[in-house]
Amino acid sequence: MSTDGIHVESGRATHAECAFPGHSVQLYRTDDYLVADLSRWLRPALTAGDSAVIIATERHQAGLQELLEAQSADVSRAIDEGRYVELDARDTLARFMPDGWPDAARFREFFGPVIDAAQAAARSREPRVYAFGEMVALLWAEHRYQAAARLEQLWNELLKSRTIHLRCAYPVNYFGAQGDGLRFLKLCGEHSRVISAEDQPHSYRIRSDRCRILSVSTNTRLLITRNDTLAVAGYSVASPKEPEEAAFLLATQPFDVIVIADSVRRKNRVELIRALRAIRSDIPIVFVHTGNEASEPLADLSVDVSSGSMALIAALDRQNPVRQIA
Repeated sequence: MSTDGIHVESGRATHAECAFPGHSVQLYRTDDYLVADLSRWLRPALTAGDSAVIIATERHQAGLQELLEAQSADVSRAIDEGRYVELDARDTLARFMPDGWPDAARFREFFGPVIDAAQAAARSREPRVYAFGEMVALLWAEHRYQAAARLEQLWNELLKSRTIHLRCAYPVNYFGAQGDGLRFLKLCGEHSRVISAEDQPHSYRIRSDRCRILSVSTNTRLLITRNDTLAVAGYSVASPKEPEEAAFLLATQPFDVIVIADSVRRKNRVELIRALRAIRSDIPIVFVHTGNEASEPLADLSVDVSSGSMALIAALDRQNPVRQIA
């Protein structure tokens, strides 16, 4: 599914995502999961004769190479052929951030030749380059959010002149502080795909046989009333403290339906819905209104709740959402 040019998918990425170039971001909970997911992404590419550029920490480089070798990917040969390039993330940052801010010219001068050489070394019929980088994650860990965002933009600019399958990654525990909801929304906006961490094991995963609803509103009084009514009707409901935090909740927890109220301003709502679609395209979005706005074009369903939340429950029942979770 596509929304305004954004390719959307959910859960674990596979080699199928490599049918076209793009800039995806992987959210992850553990280093082991990240390395395993990267190996699933890169092994088919290397086996096909494509090239990989890995800009990572020493720990992730070693873990990825070891796992790829265990999966019968001849990394040593690929290195000798120039098809597998490893760069230290911290050292590479220093090459184009002389004053603590990404220098666009230095970035292009460094990565242009690196990508071109890797593509020239590829042995596949249609030479491709798969690049993974965690330089942005290092900047985020140091609370240098603007620098990380600028670096994401520089990669997007490079993608306009190079055919690269680009993946970056952030640990989910980097988010959660005040203001991170808006930052996370902006982060989603710099990527063509957001690969959710929701399918990874974690201690606080919701386990319930009830349909799980992500309920978003800026009207606290009505939100509480609506959520209480949904809970009494047998739904499991969670709400972010601020609407922009909904994207992060969706990326890290399982939900079956998203409910967004008309109290969320139209401009902010559009941005939020697009981010939610980029994270999970398979979850229906229901727009609830009290007569001020009759519908939301980006939503799957619009419901008038001016007479109360029971109208929403009736609509959900008619739509027959997944009520039983295996």
